[in-house]
Formats: sequence, structure tokens, C-alpha cells
Amino acid sequence: MLNKKCLPTPLIPAHQRLPIMLNHQVWQKRFRTLYLLYHSVILLSKLLALKIRGRWDDRRVGRLLRDLFQRFGILWIKVGQLLSMRLDLFSPEICTELSRLQDRASGFPAEAAIRIIEAELGQPIEQVFSQFEKTPFAAASISQVHRARLCNGKGFVAIKVRKPGTQETFQADMQIIRGLVRLLQWLSIRPYMRWSDMQWEIEQLMTEELDYHYEAANMKRMRKTLKSHKIYVPKVFAKYSSECILTMEFVEGVLMSDYLSVLRTNPERIDPWLQANHIKPELVGRRLFTSMMRQLLEDNLFHGDLHPGNIMLLRDSRIACIDFGSIGFMDQAFLEKYGAYLEALTRQQYGKVFDIYLQFPNDIPPTDLSPLKAEFTHLLQSWDERCRIAALPYTEKSIIALNDAFLHILGKHEITMTWDFLRFTRAAATADAAFRVLMPKLDVIRLTQKYLQHRVKRGFNQLLRRRTPPDDVLFDQHALLEMPANVSEAMALRNTIMRQQAHVHCGHTPLIRGLNTLLIALTLSLRLSGFFLLFECIEQQQTTAGLDVQVWVLIFLMLGYTDRVVAKLKKRCRTRYPQYHT
Repeated sequence: MLNKKCLPTPLIPAHQRLPIMLNHQVWQKRFRTLYLLYHSVILLSKLLALKIRGRWDDRRVGRLLRDLFQRFGILWIKVGQLLSMRLDLFSPEICTELSRLQDRASGFPAEAAIRIIEAELGQPIEQVFSQFEKTPFAAASISQVHRARLCNGKGFVAIKVRKPGTQETFQADMQIIRGLVRLLQWLSIRPYMRWSDMQWEIEQLMTEELDYHYEAANMKRMRKTLKSHKIYVPKVFAKYSSECILTMEFVEGVLMSDYLSVLRTNPERIDPWLQANHIKPELVGRRLFTSMMRQLLEDNLFHGDLHPGNIMLLRDSRIACIDFGSIGFMDQAFLEKYGAYLEALTRQQYGKVFDIYLQFPNDIPPTDLSPLKAEFTHLLQSWDERCRIAALPYTEKSIIALNDAFLHILGKHEITMTWDFLRFTRAAATADAAFRVLMPKLDVIRLTQKYLQHRVKRGFNQLLRRRTPPDDVLFDQHALLEMPANVSEAMALRNTIMRQQAHVHCGHTPLIRGLNTLLIALTLSLRLSGFFLLFECIEQQQTTAGLDVQVWVLIFLMLGYTDRVVAKLKKRCRTRYPQYHT
């Protein structure tokens, strides 16, 4: 249990908090489908009206989509949050609005929560909890949280209870998502987006969040790994937990979201509170930044939703994390590439940054990558200059903001990222809301360099601790044996982009040249045919036999239209691939 000396004084008094609104209505499946269809039709009519009136604005459209997903709740909020990462599909304004989706909802009656708890524990609630607060202190679209005290005297706990009917609602909504994905695939609407992968991602996320066995296991694992980061994770009481309820230690910290709220509305209260609790915002930000990087690149076990509502401030600049329903891990080869990408980024090796970054997308269409590389280089140079200006806000210097700009550029070239990569970067992006307030003048490049140096030291120390032979003084023999393979792998990584370019040119050049030749031949054939048909028409008009004038007019109109279409194709091919027309 957390030492009471670490608990800070309250920042927002309990009586100033707005109570959780209760909703006594549970949607049935048949009404749920009609509800979704009705509001979807209303949204489409609004979008159509904006288009017809010429008032289409991406920010307004983003707000409409955000309101719709927020109204639908449950997995639709996850859909909106996933789509907010697709800067290669939507405009930055729409993605920004979707990224503001918050999993907040009304609660449900305490009587229903008590029935669920008693059914899961198999005994009356009085035999487990000596005190149970019926009013929930937090609520989301799939659950609400009550405060209680265990009968065994172990102190207060937080009990997360799954909302009644959530599983049925999820299954009904998931059927609609599957139908939409099949429709998108059948209509071939942006097939390079791999909609089936998004469907799998949504199902996986919601399965883990609806079954609290996953979260309990995640908390136990993260409690162990984050201990070395000096970040506290509440203790789980597995004896009083199940698929529908999760009982964990109640931590009386101050949520980062509350800190940000008071900073906006009543900033004069912040400094006295920070001093009273010995909290230094910049130190908290650095600890959180380092922990996030270690979770992603070293532990390979990261909190997938570390937004301000899941971060708690404790005394002496300590941190606690909550809500571990979304935990991620990646393939080791991916982590090595991403680590190399960060290192190249901090060393201003822009060519290497481009080469490594193109290892992450699903695939690269056959196209010339030179313009794309030029855009990347200009963007990196501009970002590097901004990073060295302390007065600029963190949002203009963030690595995540840079990645968003990369995605936008890739989208223009129809190059899409894997959902795994987006889930990985989203985990880091959620913490940015805290970073930009805690460290507004952060030097991202310097801090990342410092982290990478400490990462190497930690890796070397771990290598020495694993050393078992007494005569192995400097190096691990196994590491020496693997060194040639590692060098070979590094060379392969560096040269993959060259192989991709070779593939593009070898497979693409004959195709474009052949298409160009075909279009030229078709143009010549159409014009020769028109010339001979013109003579035939004149000859027939001098006699009474032959086709009517209207038929000849129709033939020449069709020939002219076809010639115009072929000319446009030639112009587009020449504009997009000028190197194949020299």
C-alpha cells in the first residue's frame, strides 16, 4: 500500500466536484440499432447541407463526428480515437477534433452496481466491505467506480463495476462495424487503409477493456516494471475481482486532469499547492517522459492510454498511474528500428531518418520517392530549428507532432502506416497533454539524447549483471558471437530503402513506358481513323446510299471524346512520372 507520507493535499475540495449524473435507461439491441441509424442519417444530412451551401469546414466536420461518437459511446469512442491517428486519411483539423474524444459518461444506479458485486463475489456486500459509498466518484462509457473499505482492515479500495448490458451493446455495435468494413472493402474505398486490420484492433481493445481479468494482470505486471521508474501502481485485490468487477487500492492523489483544469480556471492556487507538497512540475515531466520512453523501448510493456486523467500527482514530485485497461507491446525488431530512428533524429541524420521511417508503413506504392524525401528533409530542418527556440510552445517541438506531419505527407502519396505503429505512437501522444504543461520550454532533442545515453548505460549494466563466467571481465561471449549477425542486420536495415527503390524502378519503369507508348499509339490510331472516316463521310454524302448525317455526327463526337480522354491520361502520366518521358 502507498505510504501516507506520499499523499498530497487536495487541490479541488470534494464539495466543489460535480456529481456523476445517473442514467436509469439501458438500451436494448433492437432500439440501439435504430438509435445509431437515426443519428447517422442526421449527421449525413448536416454534412450534405454544409457541402451544398459551400460552408464545409474541416474543424466543424470534426466536431460533428466527435459529438456523434461521444453520443454513441462504448466502442465508437475507440473508433473515433483510432481514426484521430489517421492523418494519412483525414485532415489535421478533423483528427484534432477526434483526438479530444473523452471516455466520460453518466453512471447507473448503485442498486444495480451492488447486485453485480454480490453476484460476482457470491456473498452479500456487507460481508466483504464494512463501508460502501453508493455515489460513484468516476464514470466512463463501460463502467463506474465506487469507494469502499474492506472488512479485513486493509483500508479503502476502488471498485470498478462494469455497466449492465455493456457486453450485449458491444456485440451489437461490433456487428455494425463488421458490416461497414465489408461495405468499404466491397466498394474498394481506399483499400490501402486495410480496414480489416482496424476492425481487429477495435475488437482486441474492447475485449481487453470489457474483461477485467486483463486489467488485473496488466496492473500486476506494470506494478513490477514501473517500480524501477519510481512510478506507483495501485495494488490489485484479485480475491475480490472478476470479469465484471475490479477491486484495487484507492490512491488519494491529485489527477493531472484536475491540475490542468485548475491551472486554466484558477491559476493563483497552483503555486501555493505545489510548494506545500514539494512538487516541481518540470521534474515530474522529466520523470514521466523518461518512464514513457523506457516503457516503449526497454520494457516493451507500455501504458496505452496515459492521458492526464490516468496520471496522479503525489508529494515530492512522485507519480502514480491508474486505468491499465489498454496495455501494449511490440515486436523486438520494430523496437530496434524505432530506437535507431530516434537516434538518427537527434543526430540530424535526415537521410537515415527517411530510410528508417519508410520501414514502418504497410507497403510503398510504385512511385518515385525523391519528392517525398525532399518534403521529409524540409520538414525535419524546420522542426530542428523550432526545437532550439526555447520560447516556442512544446506542441511545435514534440516528436509526436513531427510524426503527425510525416503521416500527413505520406497520406498525399497514398502510403499508410500499420495500425501497430499508430497504436505505439498513440501511447506516447496521450502523454503529450501533460508534457506541454509540465515542460513548456522543453528541449526535446537534448532530453531524448540524454535518455538514449542512459538507455545504453542501463543495457550495459544489465549485460554485466548477467555475466556468469568468472573470467568474463569485459564482454559477454554470447554477445561477441552475435556481433556479426547484428552488424549484418544493421546493414540490411540501412539498405532496405535501396532495395525498395530498385523494386520500384525495375517493376514500374517498363509499366509506365509501356503505358505511354500505348497511349501514343491509341492517339495516332484515333486521329487516323477520324481522317479516313471523314473522307468516307464526304464520299457517302455525294451519293444517296450510306449512313445518316446524325449517325456520322455521333461517330465523330465519340471519336473526339475518346481522343480527349486519352490526351488527359497522357498529360497526367507525363506530369506524375516526368522521368519516364525523357
